[in-house]
Amino acid sequence: MAQGKIDFQGVHFEDFNAASPNISPEVWQGCFSLGVAAVSKGTDANQATAYATTFMGGDAKSFQEDCQDPQQMADKGRLNPQTITDPRLIVAFGQSEPGMARVPVSFALSGDVVTGSESGQRIKAMTGLKSWRTLLRIATHPDWQGRGIASGEGYMTFRTARLLSSAAGYTHPSQGESGARLLKHWGMPDDGGRQEVRPYGPHGPVVTQHRHAGLNARLVAHSIAQQAGESSDFQRLVDQYSPLNGIAKAFSEGTDPNSI
Repeated sequence: MAQGKIDFQGVHFEDFNAASPNISPEVWQGCFSLGVAAVSKGTDANQATAYATTFMGGDAKSFQEDCQDPQQMADKGRLNPQTITDPRLIVAFGQSEPGMARVPVSFALSGDVVTGSESGQRIKAMTGLKSWRTLLRIATHPDWQGRGIASGEGYMTFRTARLLSSAAGYTHPSQGESGARLLKHWGMPDDGGRQEVRPYGPHGPVVTQHRHAGLNARLVAHSIAQQAGESSDFQRLVDQYSPLNGIAKAFSEGTDPNSI
């Protein structure tokens, strides 16, 4: 069931609990297909499909299962072996032509990551202390890139984090530098964290994963909003997207999120 519906930059955002069984198969298939298109951009045609489908989880069914339970990605070596909870899927729906049905054109998958003992993890999950709102996957169809849609998804992802949560995202330099540039632009620089992982499954090649981090997830959201400047579309998104009246507007006006 959607938690929020917002129109922005010619698309319609919906914010889902990724674990919900109510997300239609068409949404999952659409996200998988656009992700394949996004990561295939600029790749040799003979290798594009194999590379993209592997990156997206192997096939549409595996992609859906990983999004609904991102712990599977950790267990299969695609992410650090940490506990990942509360998966959230933000999907942007757009029309290629007026009058046509809206289809997914961009998505962002995130989760809350905690480490430590079982009791310690419960405390972190409740308070946000030493927990990380982590961007697990993000992709925009090439035809829709350059409109700030990913920034809208980034804002929605980090704005709803618990007050004390940090922000994190991971990149693999072997895939290019666009992901690292985006996270740095949002206020999440490479913090030097490195780990050898298998992002394509337990039998795939080992690559070096780079961690990008922001001290506070809500401050990252605030940074994204500030970078959007006076964009009327983005300010409408900021004004609308808040679980508590007035908090998102306070962010757009420069209020310290830790005082809210």
